[in-house]
Amino acid sequence: MPTLKGLLFNQFAAEGLTSLVEEMQSKYTAKKGRRFNHNNVTYEVSRPSLKEGAIEYEISSKIPEDEIKTPKEMQTYFQQIKKILSKGKLKPESVEMENIIWDSKKETEKKRDYVKLLYKFPLDDLFDDKAVAKRHESIIAGKDDPGVANSAGAFTIAGNVVLADVRDTMQNIGRDNVNNLIEANKQVKVVLKGKFFFMRNIRYFLGRTLQLIGLATISLVVFMFFTQMSMEPLLIWSLLGAAEFYGGTWLLGKEGQT
Repeated sequence: MPTLKGLLFNQFAAEGLTSLVEEMQSKYTAKKGRRFNHNNVTYEVSRPSLKEGAIEYEISSKIPEDEIKTPKEMQTYFQQIKKILSKGKLKPESVEMENIIWDSKKETEKKRDYVKLLYKFPLDDLFDDKAVAKRHESIIAGKDDPGVANSAGAFTIAGNVVLADVRDTMQNIGRDNVNNLIEANKQVKVVLKGKFFFMRNIRYFLGRTLQLIGLATISLVVFMFFTQMSMEPLLIWSLLGAAEFYGGTWLLGKEGQT
């Protein structure tokens, strides 16, 4: 059963994350709900939840499907994001790739692939004793602190200071998490965009080349049909030309499927 401390911490953690969403929406391009867009990537910050004495929340970013086109490329993109974030100071509890069906008008369903990060923090990690004590002493000395509100659940000034610190800490931690994800997306896009562009061009060039060679081979067979050459080599060359042409067609088809 949730404790009063847990419920109050979750309430003020929610205020901190909501302030973070508003901050990001004012800094970047605001989207509906708790989402914002930056550099062609849509991000979303969830509301927190209280589970087993800890505050959990999720941050997700949409994989840019107009730049990362195929399922294989998306999986590579996700793995690179995961690798970068796993080395950071504030490591997520889990990193998953999730396919979300989004229906904005209840008319059409759109599938979106997201990188979803889960963060989890014990309640006592959400405030700093020294910072709380310093802030409390300042208020006792008569200095005004507009960031500290009077909560009905906190019976003392110190309790209100702790809750304010929880809110501020959650906003600061969340900001760091979002910025880390933004930076990871930036790095991976730069590296993989060039790699995928090169591979697509190579595949396209090879596919077209094989098709042209196949057509040339078939044309040669047609020309040799009117010579004295026997049927056996004509058949072999015909099969070779067909294999070359359809091999090229297969490569071009793989470009949009792999």
